[in-house]
Amino acid sequence: MLAEEHVPIIAFVWRPGEISPHVSGMAQRTGSRAIFDFSTLGAETWNSFFQKADPAGHISDIKISASALMNLPSAGS
Repeated sequence: MLAEEHVPIIAFVWRPGEISPHVSGMAQRTGSRAIFDFSTLGAETWNSFFQKADPAGHISDIKISASALMNLPSAGS
């Protein structure tokens, strides 16, 4: 069995209202990650927020609460 390689990352946490091409571009240019904190928003608002705030689909990392994660519908339902 091969040992997994651990690669350290540098990330900055942003509020959902701060999603912009500027923030995404900064993360790409610096090799860091932009994490958007959705822990205060309900899961029902995420999809519509992503479509309005990031139509190009550049969001790859979000922070959510554990309870929101547990209440997500399963992919098969």
